[in-house]
Amino acid sequence: MTTVSSGDSGSKNLSVDILDAGRLRICLYGLIFGAIYLTAMMSQTWGWTSASFITALIELSFIAYILVKRDELGQKFMMACLVAGFVELLADWYLIVIDKSLVYMPGGPFVWKSPLYMPFSWTGNLFIFGVIGRWFDKKWNLATAAVITGILGGIIMPYWEYVAKSSGFWYYRDTMMLGPVPYYIIVGEFFIAACLPLAFRLVKRFNNWLASIGMGIIFGLWLFVAYWLGIKIFS
Repeated sequence: MTTVSSGDSGSKNLSVDILDAGRLRICLYGLIFGAIYLTAMMSQTWGWTSASFITALIELSFIAYILVKRDELGQKFMMACLVAGFVELLADWYLIVIDKSLVYMPGGPFVWKSPLYMPFSWTGNLFIFGVIGRWFDKKWNLATAAVITGILGGIIMPYWEYVAKSSGFWYYRDTMMLGPVPYYIIVGEFFIAACLPLAFRLVKRFNNWLASIGMGIIFGLWLFVAYWLGIKIFS
């Protein structure tokens, strides 16, 4: 029977901690840089090109980092986020066609009813808040992580919505709003972010590519449900 010595176990735990710390660091850098860039670009006329540029830059930096560091858990969670980002197109369709509250500015390539950059923008956002949520989960517990991550998501992600209107990305209409941001968006993005620590836990627990894809599909559908619940609350 093969056994693992306590020293081996300690080395493995240290390796996991280093990967977690590095993953968190690159996500915080991406979050801060994205906020500075988008704030600086407010009221510019670049529109979809600006959104595509910052999305690609941050996304590629995350991918490069997890590949260089051979961060297998990061790769699997990124896959889940990518799948969720494309499934989120269903939520966009609902908000554009059924609820009629979301309007994307014309220009650039579209996929279904959404700009091509949107699934990748969601990939980056979900990855960032999922990694942050994992840190809270490890530091405290899942329930605390869910609440804190939800609050952060309910504050930071709606700021992107605020920036989006001034930057010519998208805007909302015919719904209850706090400034340019609908109440249902604030509530929905709280629900979305709050579930990300659990999503990361599940990806880590099952630890295979098929499970990551399945988790991405489920979470992408949760995005739809989260916004639908927000709309129902404020309708």
